[in-house]
Amino acid sequence: MNATLINDERIKKKMSHKLASWKTHKRNYPDRTMWWDHYVKKQLRLFVRQEEAVCRNDHRRMENHLYECIYDILRNNTPPDEKLPEIKRYKTKLVKLHTLRTEKVMLDKSAKDRIDGEESKLFHKLKIQKRREARTIHQVRDTIGNITESPKDIIQTLVTYLKEKKDPIPADSNSIAAMADAIPPARPTAYAESLDHPITLEEIRVALRKGRRNKVPGKDGIGLEFYTTKWENIKEDLPETLNHMFMQKNITK
Repeated sequence: MNATLINDERIKKKMSHKLASWKTHKRNYPDRTMWWDHYVKKQLRLFVRQEEAVCRNDHRRMENHLYECIYDILRNNTPPDEKLPEIKRYKTKLVKLHTLRTEKVMLDKSAKDRIDGEESKLFHKLKIQKRREARTIHQVRDTIGNITESPKDIIQTLVTYLKEKKDPIPADSNSIAAMADAIPPARPTAYAESLDHPITLEEIRVALRKGRRNKVPGKDGIGLEFYTTKWENIKEDLPETLNHMFMQKNITK
């Protein structure tokens, strides 16, 4: 999910109206978990894709318009010394327009590339290029020892490695139960009992504050920025949804 898009004031207002309309569909689902996972997340992803497409089209139309203005200036019969200031003015607008496109790749907060509010310049763009080159994987070695360099083989090697590493290991359930009984509790009983209490609104708020901004979202495609930006709209539904998952042990896939 595009964090820059979520923080746009126009999108914020539009999303607030969308969330209000989505809440009316709760009655069509047996519980809040089903409504949140099967309806809200799907509608949110669709909404973001549509708005991103609109932004791309607006950006393209504005870019074409600026180029047409420059061509019109070059074709007219005004003296060259009068053309130059106009061309420079439209060129500046084009540079700012292209800067907005690269804005989302400048969101690496750990690098501290810019001061808050500073516009990106040539230095920042060169740093982006160097960062991309440094993070690009050019070759990998598989478990057998073969070195692969083509992008397709690199992806396949990484997928195979992660699948072997993350796949569940077969285990006997009786052995797991016996091992759990043999391990002494590491926490006091009172603390263990508190873990069974419902999740509170303040606990969710603290967890969101600890999250890092501008990071890759989970597999549902919804990043931290959505929850923090639309907190006022979802703070009533989110605890009930999470507690339904937690207390009822009902987590949809």
